Amino acid sequence: MNKPKAIFVSAHLPTLKIPVAGQKIAYNNLKKVSEKYDVILISFINDIENKYFDSSMYSICYKTHFIHIRKRNRIKSILFCPYEPIRVSPRHLPEIVTLIKSYIQEFSIELFHAEYTAAMSYVGLFSDNVTKEVVEHDIVYQSFERYCQNKTFPIKLFYCIEARKQKRWELEKLRSFDNIIVLNDKDKQLLEIEKIENVNVVFPKVDSWCFDVSRKNIEPFSILFLGAMNRFENQDAIIWFTEKMLPKIESKYSDVKLYIVGGNPSNTIKKLATTNIIVTGFVDSLKMYFEKAHIAIVPLRYGAGVKIKTLETLAAKIPTVATKVGAEGIPNDENLIIADTEMLFVNKITAIFDNYKKEEEFYNE
Repeated sequence: MNKPKAIFVSAHLPTLKIPVAGQKIAYNNLKKVSEKYDVILISFINDIENKYFDSSMYSICYKTHFIHIRKRNRIKSILFCPYEPIRVSPRHLPEIVTLIKSYIQEFSIELFHAEYTAAMSYVGLFSDNVTKEVVEHDIVYQSFERYCQNKTFPIKLFYCIEARKQKRWELEKLRSFDNIIVLNDKDKQLLEIEKIENVNVVFPKVDSWCFDVSRKNIEPFSILFLGAMNRFENQDAIIWFTEKMLPKIESKYSDVKLYIVGGNPSNTIKKLATTNIIVTGFVDSLKMYFEKAHIAIVPLRYGAGVKIKTLETLAAKIPTVATKVGAEGIPNDENLIIADTEMLFVNKITAIFDNYKKEEEFYNE
């Protein structure tokens, strides 16, 4: 017996192959929808995602379409669609509109599922009798509002204009959905302030291996930074930490080691490598780094939404020093330490190291 039909549009490739938590969440959502529906998957795929593409993963779908998006396509879309937010226009394409319309004519579509904010751009194509749901991995306009706070003119002006444009567009589209899924309570509260209804929290699950990490053989005075290193907010975070905070820690603990773990580091990040700073790039398994890390850091100044990497290090019982941005949306945890200034960040890290050193000296007497 045939299942009812659903159109699932994802702004990024849903996959378990890429070491990015959001895309694993997207794949699990795709799998869940496919249990009830014959899914017509329309997914964008960028150059980095293409390296991990495995067609066998999508046999759960009724039909699939993968649209390659490259830098030149983004620039073209932004130039020719100035009325749309820059996070949206590269993924709002006439050929996708035509494709979706053809499926609406061919089948009785019962569900439209949008994965990530940009995928919401197609919601207007569906009639009122189609159930519409979206998974907002983060509230995008909040990211731009944070960019505004930390930039100087004229870049500040650009981000402020873009923040207003994104917010107006995002809230307008959200009002067309029957079910809005966010990943933390903070995002739900943010949307409810804007009178957005039908918001439900589905807290993301971390991989089970995180709970099996052994903390018996840590590398003393080692620091772990984890993240996809092609993302601006991760690059900004680790550059800020290495320039402003690490030298102060090194002055007290010269043998400190910083592990920057994550795929696609830029040349700027690669050049940070020293005797004390190890840039690993992509690694097949994170478990080794979780087991050796004395502490983890999440010194994010930008971005929005819950940070899966923070959830992962906390699940592994690693003391995690994070800014408010790096910790937002996460319940209180005994291993989560909030530090929002450079000096406080340094003090929290050195305090952990100091306590360890005192304990070692006590037991070795």
